Amino acid sequence: MKKTDSKANRETYAKLSSLYKEWIQQCRSIVGANTIASYKASLKLFFIEYLAKAKHIVSESFTLDNALSRNQIMEWEKWLADERGNKPQSINIRRSNLVAFLEYISTKDIIYVQYYAAAKNIHCLKTVPVKTCSLTDQVLELIINMPDVHTKTGLRDTVLMGLLYATAGRLNEALSIHIEDLCLCKNGEGESYVTLLGKGNKYRSMPLDKSVVEQLRLYISRVHGPSPNPKDYLFFSTYKGIKAKLSERAISKRLKAYAAEAHKLNPDVPLDFHSHQLRHTRATNWIKEGHQLPVVSKLLGHENIETTMHYLDITMEMMVEAASQSKTPEAKNIQQEWTDDEIEQLFNF
Repeated sequence: MKKTDSKANRETYAKLSSLYKEWIQQCRSIVGANTIASYKASLKLFFIEYLAKAKHIVSESFTLDNALSRNQIMEWEKWLADERGNKPQSINIRRSNLVAFLEYISTKDIIYVQYYAAAKNIHCLKTVPVKTCSLTDQVLELIINMPDVHTKTGLRDTVLMGLLYATAGRLNEALSIHIEDLCLCKNGEGESYVTLLGKGNKYRSMPLDKSVVEQLRLYISRVHGPSPNPKDYLFFSTYKGIKAKLSERAISKRLKAYAAEAHKLNPDVPLDFHSHQLRHTRATNWIKEGHQLPVVSKLLGHENIETTMHYLDITMEMMVEAASQSKTPEAKNIQQEWTDDEIEQLFNF
């Protein structure tokens, strides 16, 4: 390779690296932390783990044609499946994240447009939808009451699960709550609510019933003390004297441990229990309680009703019941019995 080629390749790589940093910085004001983390992980897998380490395409040998071609991206998908064990759904997400980056850089320089267009037209891999099952009332109550509330950690976990169910919040939304995000009214005076920061940095306020408010008051009193700092995370872990935000991974691990213990008492408790089942169960129960779909969609923080449909757990029994309860006006003028000749005439259009 000529020195001039090597220099040009390094410049191409450096420009792309600069655009990546610019893109991530811009994303911080548009999408949430989880989405940004997903972007970073996907692009690291593509540029570092795959191109650099697996294909040995480093800055000195980096060209747009050998790095961002349609064939290269499809080879990356195959590598993700074969070497990393990624499932089709994960591969689709990773490719989508890469395409999002290519879309951004295509607006910065026309030389990237062809690579964005080629990547955008790669077909998604076929996936098998994973259905999230709702929890029965008995299972829900058992899991929420598994932690030992006589300990601060157990009390925290019980209150957290109760709040996740009551608000149908995502785990990261609950873990991002600060004390100041709560409005807990006393003696039923006014409405109690919590403000959640959802996807796309969008806020929504969720009402809290009396029992949840009482649990939160007890938890704050025992864990945060009589004069809590409004800026502190509601649920936290102490690190070097600082109340840090809990990680989703740590909480997910604890929830599975509670589920494993609850499963010994009731085999209906799923061993793969996760926080999203609380959200799904609450959404399904809202529908069963008669709340309209647009209302449930708003409570879940969805931008469209189609997304909310994925959270419904409508069984055949529920549909039969709904159909049996609906009253169809009697059509008195329709002939009840038909002769063979009349039927033949009816369908001979």
